[in-house]
Amino acid sequence: MPEGVAVINGEQYTLLAEEQLPKGRRALSRSLRASVPSDPGRLATRRWRLSGPLGASREGADGFLGVDYADNLATDNDELLTSAMARNAVTLTGFDPPTTSGVVLGSTKFGAGVLGPAYAAGDCEFFDEDRGRLFYHRKRGSTQVQASDMSVQQTVVHPAAVAGAAIWKDKGYLGLGIESAMLRRVTVRDGGSDYETVSIRGTPIGSKALRKGSDRLWMVVADPSEEFTNHLRYTLDDFISASCSFAVRDDKIPATGIGTLGALTIVGNELGAGSFTDQGVPVAVAEPLEGHRSANNGKHFATMWGWEYFTTDVGLFAWNGGLVTNPVGPEANQRFEGPIDGRPTALWPYKDSVWVAYLTPAGDTYILRGRFGPQTFALGIPDWYPWLKLSSTEVHMIGSTGQRTNPTLTWGEGTNMAHGTLGRRGRDIADSNYRFGVTGGTLFLTTLMGDQHVLRNLRYGQFHCENMVSGDSWQLAISVDEATAVNVGSAVTADGVARAVPVSAGVPLTTVNGYFFKPQLTQVAGGSGSDISPPQIRGFLDLIFDERPDVIEEVTLVLLLDEVNPRTQYNRLKTLAEPDTASPVTVKLPDDFGDTTVYGTVAGVDEFKDVKGDAVEAVTVRVHLWELS
Repeated sequence: MPEGVAVINGEQYTLLAEEQLPKGRRALSRSLRASVPSDPGRLATRRWRLSGPLGASREGADGFLGVDYADNLATDNDELLTSAMARNAVTLTGFDPPTTSGVVLGSTKFGAGVLGPAYAAGDCEFFDEDRGRLFYHRKRGSTQVQASDMSVQQTVVHPAAVAGAAIWKDKGYLGLGIESAMLRRVTVRDGGSDYETVSIRGTPIGSKALRKGSDRLWMVVADPSEEFTNHLRYTLDDFISASCSFAVRDDKIPATGIGTLGALTIVGNELGAGSFTDQGVPVAVAEPLEGHRSANNGKHFATMWGWEYFTTDVGLFAWNGGLVTNPVGPEANQRFEGPIDGRPTALWPYKDSVWVAYLTPAGDTYILRGRFGPQTFALGIPDWYPWLKLSSTEVHMIGSTGQRTNPTLTWGEGTNMAHGTLGRRGRDIADSNYRFGVTGGTLFLTTLMGDQHVLRNLRYGQFHCENMVSGDSWQLAISVDEATAVNVGSAVTADGVARAVPVSAGVPLTTVNGYFFKPQLTQVAGGSGSDISPPQIRGFLDLIFDERPDVIEEVTLVLLLDEVNPRTQYNRLKTLAEPDTASPVTVKLPDDFGDTTVYGTVAGVDEFKDVKGDAVEAVTVRVHLWELS
């Protein structure tokens, strides 16, 4: 490039010679300063997906912006943000006996009190469905619920706390641990059921965890001596006979649960899980838990997609029936920074999904829905979708029933339970019987990272609302640079494209300018009919910014204009500085080591005039240089 020539947006300009300038001035000078919102910037639009699995907490190298997590909003429908499934709470304690002491004889009561240790309602921990009725096992109490209308019918008090439940030969079986023999549910009728002790040739059978296999009922041996707490046995019939017990993994390390994967069996214990060969030789599974002993390890199992999923004190794992055991819960996603960081407390396979409950350190529970995703076949990792948040609630049981018009998911909530209706087809919300929750919720989106030297000033946010009626609203809020989220404009209450402008009482907000942006959308579903037609957002969230470097390198140029058409050349420069057209353009400067091309914005163009009084007219141009990554 010739000396003394600058190129702006592909057009050459000649710098005024030094001798033609007043003393002390230069034709090219540089300075550094902090940028301000009035400086020219580039207009940038960033787009967030409002649907998809959770876990995208911060923008990565791929630039993807989507779902971090959600509280009571559904993100599992493509390009649609809507309400979560309606939660229907049912109180189970209404049929509980008085909490007095005495001696328990089966489920018999004498007088006003229960004979036996004082009865205290426990949390729902086990579930089974037997002959059209649902049974929720809450420590010593088993509560019967009519599936068709979810009415509570009876609570039976057992001699000991239920430690396992399963359906075998079309009857319900309960393991009561080391304190009492197994029970078989003999009759099931409206209003109540009857139980009997399970014995083989007059000898009562004790068990803890139960699991139906491909051709047998597995049980963890209940051993009062605690010598054989890791032993397993099975029956092939209606307890006419049973196998001898055999050890699985470490002696005296209690077994905690049982899972089956096809013809294979896996047994949870306090050090993880184990299996065995055809010869009954123990095989270790989940050995990384050897150094983390807990009664929560290997407690719940679920089979899905050729994997056996099981809960542990440090997260959810999947076993492929061989040597592979992978961490597969949201805690295994190193990009995920959301609050679902506790331990799994319940697990259940149903329809096309595996459902899991996570108890957070704050005492809340998130129920997640795992669907088959890109990593499921090879690694067992599902795509996890937020389903429900239950504040200050523990969930230790998830179950389901097909006895109602629609598939129904049910779960324990402390000593009580709740249920929700799913769709009869693949897409739940397309079913006319599906009901949406009306509690409202919040979606938390990926934090926009980008170039750490580019300052962003938010112009507005834009999204498309539908099904809005009086009482419904959506509010956009943004957390900037990890600060508390602030509302952007007023809540949106109407259908159509909404534009949220960062203005409060007519004054622009200064709290939405910065480097890193984390948007969130909060729904209020208070309108009539929101359980059937909830307020929704269709498509994406767009945020429109002015972007500029946080430190401006300002170059001042004094340029000669074309002698023939000075006004035409001047107008082209002025156009580059207009607010509506200002954007980074290519710049070459004579002091930038030859032909180096950089980017910059034309920040200002003065009127051309005689600079020195020698009849030579020039124009002063200010260019802000950019370093674009």
